[in-house]
Amino acid sequence: MKHCNVTRRRLIQGVGASVLLPLPVWASEKEFAIRNKKGSDILNRALFEKSFWDDSTKTQYSQKNHDEIRLKSMDNGYLTYISGCGDRDFSIENVAEAVFWHQKELPNHMAGAVACTLLGSGTDSVIQQKYTDTFLLGDFDFFYSTYFQRMYRFDLADGRVVLPFEIIPRSFVSSEEWKMFQGRKQELIESTKDKRRGFLFGDVLDMAELYGMYVVSPGDVHKSRVTMIARLRFGGDSWIADFGSKLPFVLRAGLANGFRAHVDIVKKVMSGTYKR
Repeated sequence: MKHCNVTRRRLIQGVGASVLLPLPVWASEKEFAIRNKKGSDILNRALFEKSFWDDSTKTQYSQKNHDEIRLKSMDNGYLTYISGCGDRDFSIENVAEAVFWHQKELPNHMAGAVACTLLGSGTDSVIQQKYTDTFLLGDFDFFYSTYFQRMYRFDLADGRVVLPFEIIPRSFVSSEEWKMFQGRKQELIESTKDKRRGFLFGDVLDMAELYGMYVVSPGDVHKSRVTMIARLRFGGDSWIADFGSKLPFVLRAGLANGFRAHVDIVKKVMSGTYKR
């Protein structure tokens, strides 16, 4: 097992913003799920199948909040992975609380997160787990992209917390909720018109595919380790939509920026600045 000894602008620099632990325990059956069956299978394999990451590229870091990034080529894009301890002691519950409830604070810590708002929470009727629903508008350098995200919480028997997430399609919510979602989306796009920079290619694209998870586990040197795995693909027919999904150095930069933003959010949660 690997020890944790790590002494703005772009949302791509952060949608995955986050972190995955060293995968210390292997299991033969699913312990968590999302409604997206393909995504659910891939995420469970990523966490529990020992050979899953063998063909990924791996980059190690020192003296940073994160200590490893992996990129696994998949379906004309990548499954991304970032893991670290934030170089300080965070309790598992503080990290889980920050990730589950406070994604809405990302614009305060990452310029690439242009707008983000909590839309609601409850218990999912299919997954039978608590969830939070969030809308995010992100600056991906060459274009902007939007998505509705549902995140769940699973407390595993071994003490880890898994927080998987996925895009919210129309079928997830009632007609009234969907109308509210679309209204908030248009309000936030309109309200950030002056904030958003001018750019060459114009459209605000919807995210075509998104799923992933945060895994918060006991650390070796510090109290906790967090790992985030994410798969994202942008909508639209042009090369622009594919650009962010495929360019490795852009993805690595985005993951690092997102990780730093989440570390800052956890600090605010621990200090009592951010409350539900």
